[in-house]
Amino acid sequence: MYFHVVVNPAGASGKTGKIWKKLEPVFRNSGKDYEVHYSSRDCGIEEICRRLEKSCPEELCIVTVGGDGSVNEAVNGLEHPGRVLFAHIPAGSGNDLVRDMKLPGKPEQLAERILEGRVRRTCDIGEICYADTGETRRFAVSCGVGFDAGVCEMAGRSRYKGALNRLGLGKLIYLVSAFCVVRGQRSGSAEIMLEQEGKQEKLHYSHLFLMAGMNHQFEGGGFCFAPAADPDDGRINLCIADPEHNRAFYRIFPYVLFGRHERFSCIHAFAGTQADIRTSEPVWVHTDGEVNRKSDHVSVRMLKEKLRFLE
Repeated sequence: MYFHVVVNPAGASGKTGKIWKKLEPVFRNSGKDYEVHYSSRDCGIEEICRRLEKSCPEELCIVTVGGDGSVNEAVNGLEHPGRVLFAHIPAGSGNDLVRDMKLPGKPEQLAERILEGRVRRTCDIGEICYADTGETRRFAVSCGVGFDAGVCEMAGRSRYKGALNRLGLGKLIYLVSAFCVVRGQRSGSAEIMLEQEGKQEKLHYSHLFLMAGMNHQFEGGGFCFAPAADPDDGRINLCIADPEHNRAFYRIFPYVLFGRHERFSCIHAFAGTQADIRTSEPVWVHTDGEVNRKSDHVSVRMLKEKLRFLE
């Protein structure tokens, strides 16, 4: 087996590159064949994976070293992700993909297991489609409409993000952004058509604060939005919040850390194979924390292809 290791050396303000320097001796001493591909501004992970898939007609094995954004780029770069043997070594700031996968705690131990070349699980891949253009983006962890996407957008353009990451305080910028979005977000109405087990259910909300579409249980660096999510069941778990006032966020938010927020009447949990979301005005949309643009009509579904994980 030939391992293609894809590394974003600048990820998490340089943290990813430092972790890879500690990991490379594990690969070098294993006796296995491997090649390292470093992403850059001119050639990102999405493009690297696209080129690898075209140049490797036989079975392709990709190991990403980085955060959830690295996995997001990888699954969007692969035309047929289900044909790829995939592995991920978390080296970002959020690392929500692996929180419910119970992987070895130390990157070196995880690397050793990956090098055994055994597929130990499969995971679903989600896809979001913008209705106005037909553009699609895939996600491995989660997608979101409203509040969580607004936080990602604000944090992503903050001039303080890099400095806080270097100090190990990267989550602080997201917390500050969250409070800013709560104060400024206008929560309009929304209609959601959810399909589950061949049946459709129409949902209406007057004040849609957020809709998180979860494949895994966690997003946002450890917030358990979907405690019942199973990344291999072919379903997307929706966490919908429609509080009458945004200030309800302050009361509910601490409970999300432990997955106990569904006790509140303004929190609604559903699971289905796909969902169509229309909002009264354009709102921010994200896939795995990566924000593309605003939209007032998107659809979400799970692909038939699954990622085959080496771990």
